Amino acid sequence: MVGQMQAMANQNNAMTMAAMQINMQQQETSALASVGNNGAKNIADAAKGQ
Repeated sequence: MVGQMQAMANQNNAMTMAAMQINMQQQETSALASVGNNGAKNIADAAKGQ
């Protein structure tokens, strides 16, 4: 019984950690995308002679 509860707790922790890792990867990706978008906007502005 205790072993089963421990296994469930471990599984829950592993899923939480995996979800946190996915969330962090998504945040990194969106941060990179926003930097990329700003770079593209700056290049476009420079081309227009801003």
